[in-house]
Amino acid sequence: AVRSPPARYALTLIRRELRADLRRFGFFLACLVLGVGAIAGVGSLAAAIEAGVRADATTLLGGDVEVMLANRPLDRAEERFLRASGKISEILTLQAMARTAAREAPVALKAVDPRYPVYGRLVLDPQGSLAAALSRRRGHFGAVVDRGVLERLHLRLGEAIRIGKESLIARARIAHEPDL
Repeated sequence: AVRSPPARYALTLIRRELRADLRRFGFFLACLVLGVGAIAGVGSLAAAIEAGVRADATTLLGGDVEVMLANRPLDRAEERFLRASGKISEILTLQAMARTAAREAPVALKAVDPRYPVYGRLVLDPQGSLAAALSRRRGHFGAVVDRGVLERLHLRLGEAIRIGKESLIARARIAHEPDL
């Protein structure tokens, strides 16, 4: 049988290793097995991660497409195009300083429209609708906050948060947000 040059080279290495020392050959073989196993393991992990992301991509992104604009709203033509292409939800984000009676910390604010989220489901703790949590009661609008903000500000649900001159009441914690 005719062997290819890489196979012939590998056999030559094996013969040399066997002649020199059987223990060194065992070490060589172990390294070879570990190397092949590591490459196969990394390939399998990468394939599993990619398959998971592909399966949940719309939920992870919160939609099929994300359009980000800085410092300007959609113009009429852009809005018509997007609305003709499917369901849309508008989200505004900005950085701000949040204050409680005892602490202050930078936070990311996110304002959403009633169609949010287009894909997936926002889960609040305690359970309830986003509209109810954000509604105006006793002169104050509500806010839903993530665990990190609660911890940084030492905030408990039902307490007030000040953003600029506005006072909001923390009514729920975000347990799961589809687009994060």
